[in-house]
Amino acid sequence: MSDSLFTVFCDYDGGTYISQHRVENPTQAIADWAGPNSFLIQKLKLSSERQIQLQNELFGDLPSPLDDLISVWCSSARVKEKLLILYVIKTTK
Repeated sequence: MSDSLFTVFCDYDGGTYISQHRVENPTQAIADWAGPNSFLIQKLKLSSERQIQLQNELFGDLPSPLDDLISVWCSSARVKEKLLILYVIKTTK
């Protein structure tokens, strides 16, 4: 399977952060987004332990497809007592 372009929208603490990832599926887009070089991870200055906890929360369940939409998924986690929501959209093939 060839990689597709996924756009990840992150809503957190009053801010919206957008990134794009060329991967095979929405789960990999979230994994790429949550990696050690992620803008949001660097912005939050999370410890390695908390970064792993965040990744575990995001991957506790697979991203949920949104009803009545095509190629759109959602995932969420709590970070520093605030809700973080990720929207993943398959942008191209």
